[in-house]
Amino acid sequence: MTNIDLLFDEIKEITGVEDIGFHKIKDGKLNPVYKSKTGELELEKWIGLHSQNPVLISNNLILQEIMNMKKTIIINDIKSDYRATKDVTLFGLDSLMMIPLIKKDEVVGVIPIVSIGRIHNFTQEQRQKCEEIINKNLEFFINM
Repeated sequence: MTNIDLLFDEIKEITGVEDIGFHKIKDGKLNPVYKSKTGELELEKWIGLHSQNPVLISNNLILQEIMNMKKTIIINDIKSDYRATKDVTLFGLDSLMMIPLIKKDEVVGVIPIVSIGRIHNFTQEQRQKCEEIINKNLEFFINM
């Protein structure tokens, strides 16, 4: 088990959600780096979906908000949220907590924690604990 798997296990313990990913932001889009080995969507399928359907920041209201506000976004019911664009619904997400990785006041990556197949109500306590884990390990993510 790699360090990232251990970090994702901690996040799963806190949230009860198994599908956790890590994307770097480069060339105006999400670039998938790694995904938890558990959950609804397997790593190879996840990377394949991203390469066939690039998630461009310019077309994604959630990512635009993260890039501008530099804050975690929680959407407990994606299907009823106006920010849910086609590239979000393509992955079958029901609930989302997306935490930005910020270096020198620039969002360089994101950690999406997603529920697929059922709505999950993320709490502010879960958000705070997950942000603490990610911020403590920021350099690890950036150097991947």
